[in-house]
Amino acid sequence: MLYRILKNTAFGFVFELVNDGSYFAPSSYEIYLNGKLHGASDKNVVAVFSLRGDTDYHVLLKGLGEDINFSLRTRKPSYVVDVKNYNAKGDGVACDTSAINAAIYSAAAGATVRIPPGIYIVDQVFLKSGVDIYIEKGAILKQTPDRNKLAVLKGLEKSYDHSEKYVNVSWEGHHLDSYCSLIYGKNVENVHIYGEGIIDGSGKESGFLESPEVRDVAFRPGNVLISESNNISITGITSRNSASWNVNSFYSAGMVFIAMDIQSAETSPNSDGLNPESCCDVLIAGCRVSVGDDCIAIKAGEHCMSTAHYRPSKNISVRNCYIEKGRCGVVSG
Repeated sequence: MLYRILKNTAFGFVFELVNDGSYFAPSSYEIYLNGKLHGASDKNVVAVFSLRGDTDYHVLLKGLGEDINFSLRTRKPSYVVDVKNYNAKGDGVACDTSAINAAIYSAAAGATVRIPPGIYIVDQVFLKSGVDIYIEKGAILKQTPDRNKLAVLKGLEKSYDHSEKYVNVSWEGHHLDSYCSLIYGKNVENVHIYGEGIIDGSGKESGFLESPEVRDVAFRPGNVLISESNNISITGITSRNSASWNVNSFYSAGMVFIAMDIQSAETSPNSDGLNPESCCDVLIAGCRVSVGDDCIAIKAGEHCMSTAHYRPSKNISVRNCYIEKGRCGVVSG
């Protein structure tokens, strides 16, 4: 059986088995690292994290009929910045927005910001080019349920003389004012968000899901929004309880979503899973999606965004995914 390495990071890696199955491997198997049992899986795409950086690992997959052996060396991190050193509490009570954003924006290009186990309450987290974010197992980034604390992004920003304009945020194909997502990136590049941690949009606690028709000053936030960016990837992360679309990227290229677990209640409105919008060169592999709306929706704007800002989506690959629950599986439009 063939395999390929999809991602190699400072704290682990992701491999993909190549076979006739989809998402699930032909059988369950054990994963050994340097002769020690690390865990077991029944999936074709597997994220293996909580490892040491700049370290050689021999990998043995046992139980697939034939043993699979390969070796790799985890990437050497240039800097590892721990958010706890920036006074993040992770106690589920204190607001850690300033601490986490300070860690990200003070980090040098090529650094990895590490979020250890704990519950981190944040308003929103902003990405910075060249700075990765490693969310460890047991760590939860949770957006505050108090909508009064959330930033509101202008959908369309015009220049001083109104001769030029650009889009900050999209709401279902329209450039409309919206609450900022839990994780937001605009005009950033070369960022990898990865690990076994969770991002939680507090959709239920915020009241957004109970009254989705009510629009106070802006539309509901999603969990991740990436705008006009390049080479952004999310690996291994669980996205849950989003107030609207879980992961939305638009006007971007080189987007990679691997081994994600996306969870929204069946009754939650507009809780799409992965929505690449006017994007090119996108890979979605090994993701499990269980939501209340479209699981994977490939879009290219609507009305004025599809004409005045015409950018078709192209070169998008979806493979080895498990569409568990949702209104539709993989849709276009």
